[in-house]
Amino acid sequence: MPEIENILGLLVEIGLLDVILPFLLIFALTFGILQRNKVLGGKRNIDAMVAFCVGFLALAATSVLNIVNILVGWLVLGLVVSIMLALILGLAGAKIQSNKYMTGLAIAVFAIMTLIGLNQAGLINQQQLQSAVLLPLILSGALIGVLIYVLNPGKKSDSTSEPKKEPTQQNLKPHAKIKPEGEGVLWKEPGS
Repeated sequence: MPEIENILGLLVEIGLLDVILPFLLIFALTFGILQRNKVLGGKRNIDAMVAFCVGFLALAATSVLNIVNILVGWLVLGLVVSIMLALILGLAGAKIQSNKYMTGLAIAVFAIMTLIGLNQAGLINQQQLQSAVLLPLILSGALIGVLIYVLNPGKKSDSTSEPKKEPTQQNLKPHAKIKPEGEGVLWKEPGS
């Protein structure tokens, strides 16, 4: 076991957690966004070079690097909480019919963990967080929830949907006589 601790200590000493992993995170996010949106024409070489430069610029700005390190810790915690919540709901047998609920939950967890991380990084203090961010978010979320509940047209009736087709039974006719040993083909589909 001491060998693993020595290896992890060596990786921390060379800057794996403070330099290499944040650079790779910023590079991968920037590259993925550039590839997805095709801002620079969608050429992989150009997108990779721009993402590489953005990653190194983030390393040069140590304050940005500190913020990224703090935010990543809180976002990973939010990811773990989300996975545990999904496991608990799955074990309880909950079935969510629509992805919009899961998307809303993921956005809420992401926003909460980001705000907590920004608070820990010192960019916003507790008073600013409560008065300028959380209170308006809670009030606007409640207002949107009430509007969705009131203006929701409800479920569509079955009369507006297509009529359901009932399955038809095949007419099976005897094809051969039943032999005492149970051998032979017993049924033949019509038309064959």
